[in-house]
Amino acid sequence: MDIPLYYRKGYSYPPSAGGYNGNPLYHKIKYRMTSLKHVDLGMQAEKDQGEPFRGNKGWDSYGGYLMLRDIGCLRTVIAGDFRMGFGEGLVVNSGFSTGKSSLMSRPSQGFRAKRGTDEVNYFRGVALTFKFKSLSLSTWFSRRRHDASLNDDGSVKTILTSGLHRTNAELRKKNNLIGNLVGGNLLWMYKGFHLGATGYFQRFHRELSPGDALYRAIYPRGQNFGVAGVNYGYTHPWFSVAGETAYSSDNRGWATLNRIAWKASANYTLSGSYRFYSYQYYSFYASALCENSDIQNESGAMLRLDATPVSGLSLMVYADFFYNPWPRYSLTHSSKGQEFTTNMEYAWDNNNKIAVRYQLKRKEKSDRMQLHNRLRLRYTRQVGEHWDFQSMFNLHTVDATAGYAFSGRVRYRQGVGQASAMLSYFHAPNYDARIYAYEPVLTEMFRYPSLYGCGYRLTVAAQCRLWKERIALELLYGMTRYTDRDVQSSGMQEIRSPWKNDISVQLRLRI
Repeated sequence: MDIPLYYRKGYSYPPSAGGYNGNPLYHKIKYRMTSLKHVDLGMQAEKDQGEPFRGNKGWDSYGGYLMLRDIGCLRTVIAGDFRMGFGEGLVVNSGFSTGKSSLMSRPSQGFRAKRGTDEVNYFRGVALTFKFKSLSLSTWFSRRRHDASLNDDGSVKTILTSGLHRTNAELRKKNNLIGNLVGGNLLWMYKGFHLGATGYFQRFHRELSPGDALYRAIYPRGQNFGVAGVNYGYTHPWFSVAGETAYSSDNRGWATLNRIAWKASANYTLSGSYRFYSYQYYSFYASALCENSDIQNESGAMLRLDATPVSGLSLMVYADFFYNPWPRYSLTHSSKGQEFTTNMEYAWDNNNKIAVRYQLKRKEKSDRMQLHNRLRLRYTRQVGEHWDFQSMFNLHTVDATAGYAFSGRVRYRQGVGQASAMLSYFHAPNYDARIYAYEPVLTEMFRYPSLYGCGYRLTVAAQCRLWKERIALELLYGMTRYTDRDVQSSGMQEIRSPWKNDISVQLRLRI
């Protein structure tokens, strides 16, 4: 449960005037059961801040699954909510990505149960995988509802991904679109070789009609969509090559992604990739190496080096060049850009480690080229068995504007408990120069907030495990104090104070 110690403007207005229907509390509940190695069962429910509880069938979103594994030739069967990824991700990949560096490798293959509370990136139905020696066959059917904003004629203007249903306007967009999806994958693997084919057919019960704006002209239109692709590759201890080529029926578009890696020695690996995603291509569930969010309207090439030249030193360097032939949002012409990133970590003993990350990116926005420089310095020191300290400096410059942040974190671990605290000072004049800083969180949470403006951010987390570690009680306190403003956010999210405090509580029980 998250308990905000502040009040947003939306709670001061009735729903008829655009205010929030629910209270400010966020809460979720999750249950998981495993039996030996064959059975996995899970359920979850979630309510976001401002969403109604009473009169809304309780929690705003529900989910669950039953998964069976390794029963004869049946490798996996899932009934309920699931994720999946096949090939290089050009047709379907609903996994979690942490950026370009992680997308250089092949995504997770096959089906996985959806155990989180994500309301967007998942499938709901039945999925099965059969395994016959070097051949595996996967098939799935999914039917689920999506949030969507509608045009006056009842067609869909935009498929929404926020998962928020606080106001009457947001509730009217809830579950407006039903999508039926059926697909399959055939994969052959033998002595380092792999060859596979993936395809799906998607039908929506409403027609997609995204409007006439220039950047929307390449968005999918209609009700029926089909996507198919072939993936291929070979892996050797010192060499690997892989790729996927896909075709979409909507606008008859093509996409291809091919990568190669050479392990020159035990300490040096050189890899490269080339991608071409035509602006006619579109897959609703694709996720692969790209600069923008969609696998569409982009071509690019990346070269990367991973090295450990000396003991304790690891180095990763890559250069990426990309081009967008169709005008993106806020642009009136085709665009291009470049990104150069260096990441270095050095540990001179078991107790001291330093990390340096630098990124230079040129990318167009609002018909002009922006130059971004990002620098992150991090030093970590372990003191004895119980204490560790970390200090961090972040710098982000956009043209002539600079944002920066200083952070310090301390953590103590002893027996069945641990506690950590992190204090940051940030100064970022605008949103373009924002700073991202990872901070302590609760178990199974991920938080990487953006800091902009001027002020301080304090986070304190504590965990205690009891009853032979079957019970875990966790607490998280967060505080932000702005020094350059008295009002935060805008619209119904407005907070009329420079302070923002909240408490999170989590209880985990293992039976």
